[in-house]
Amino acid sequence: MPPSHPPRRAPAAAAAALALALCLLAAAAPRAAAAEGGSGGSAPLNNTVTQWTDLAQDAVRTYGIQNQLSNRVYALVALAQLRAIDDNPNVDPSAAAAIAGHAVLSTLFPWKQSDVYDNALKSQLAAAPKKPQAEAQRKIAAAAGALVKTAIGGASAEFPSDFKYAEKGTAGLFKYQPTPGQKYPRLSEVARAYKPPSPRGVDYDETYRLGGKDSKERGQEQADVALFWADGANTSAISGHWLNITTRVLPKDTSVRDTALTLARAFVAAWDASIACWKVKYGVLHWRPVTAFNSGWPAADGIKAFSPDANWTQLLSRTPPHPEYPSGHQCTVGAVLEALVRTLGTDKVDFSIGSEGTPWLGERSYDSLAAAAAEVGESRLWGGVHFRSANEDGVKLGRQVAGEVFDTIGSKKGGSRH
Repeated sequence: MPPSHPPRRAPAAAAAALALALCLLAAAAPRAAAAEGGSGGSAPLNNTVTQWTDLAQDAVRTYGIQNQLSNRVYALVALAQLRAIDDNPNVDPSAAAAIAGHAVLSTLFPWKQSDVYDNALKSQLAAAPKKPQAEAQRKIAAAAGALVKTAIGGASAEFPSDFKYAEKGTAGLFKYQPTPGQKYPRLSEVARAYKPPSPRGVDYDETYRLGGKDSKERGQEQADVALFWADGANTSAISGHWLNITTRVLPKDTSVRDTALTLARAFVAAWDASIACWKVKYGVLHWRPVTAFNSGWPAADGIKAFSPDANWTQLLSRTPPHPEYPSGHQCTVGAVLEALVRTLGTDKVDFSIGSEGTPWLGERSYDSLAAAAAEVGESRLWGGVHFRSANEDGVKLGRQVAGEVFDTIGSKKGGSRH
C-alpha cells in the first residue's frame, strides 16, 4: 500500500540556512574548470585555467572524492588562480594561473606532483609569452598553498560525540536512521535549531511509486535520467558534471581571468552551499525513502497509515548515508546555476552534455540551464533517494547562497578576496 499524497509545504529550514551560510562564507574552500559533452557539439572552453581543473577532476575521480569536498577542490583551484592573476599584474595571466593551479593541487595531492603536476606546469610556462621571474613564481605558489591550508583548516567537520540515530519504530518516525549497509555515520557540524519538516510537507507517494527499483510506473527515460545524473564512484561528482557544463556554455573567447572568475564564483558558492546544506541536514535529520518505506508508520496528523514494505528499495544502487533533506546534489546545482545565470545574463542557453557515469547514454540536450537543474532534481526522485521537497528546496538554497557570494568575488570593492 503506497503512502498518501498530501499537499507539500516547504520546510522553513532552507530559508534559515541562507543566514547560516553567510556566516560560513569565510570558512568555505575555493576551485575551477574542465571539460565534457558540449554546446551544439562544439568543444568546451580550453585554456590554462580549465587545464588545471581537468587535472582536479582527474584527482576527484581517482580518489573517489564526493560532491561536497570536490566542490572545495574545484573552488580552491579557481580562487587561487583568480588571486594570482589579480595580485600579480606584471605576470602573464596564463602563467600566473598555471603556477597557482600547480601549487593548489600539489598541496592537496603531493604524491602526484612530480609525475603529473610538475610536467603540466613546465609545459605551460614554456608556452607563456614571458616566463615569470623566480621570485614571482615563489610568491604565487606560496599564496596558493597558504589558501589551501587556511581553507582546509577552517572547514573541518567533526563527529559530535552525543549524536545518536533515531530509534526504529514509532519513536523514530520520520527521523534519520542508518540506511541499509551503512556501517558508519557521516556527519558535519550539527545544527539543532531547525524544526523538522512536517511529514505532510514531503511527497512520499511520488517517490514510492516512481523511485523503487521495481517500479511499474517509471519509464525507461526516467530511469536513464536517474543514472545519468547519479555521478557516483569514478566520476568527478555532480559538481564536476556542472563544472563541465560551465566550460560548455562560456564563450570560447572567454579570457583566462574571466574563466577563473566564473569558476571561483560558482564553486565557492557551491562549497558554501554545501556547508549550509549539511547544517540543515543534521538539524532536520529527515529519514531516507528506503528507511521510511521499509519501516512504515501509523496514521497520524491527517496522514494515512503505511504498512511496512520490506521489499522496497531504490533504483540507484546505494542510498547516500546521510539525512535526506535537503538534497546535496541540488544545493550544488542551484549554486552553480545561479552563478552561471548571473555571469551570462540569461538562463536561455542551448547546450548538450554527457555523463561520465553513463557514457553509453550519450549526450543530453537542453535549451536552458534551469531545465538541466530541474532534471537533476527529478533524477534524485526517480532514483529513489529523495523526496521532491528536498530537491526543490535544495536548489533554492544553492541559488540563495550563490546570490550572496557572487559579488564578493572579483568585485571592484572586494577584488578577488573572499
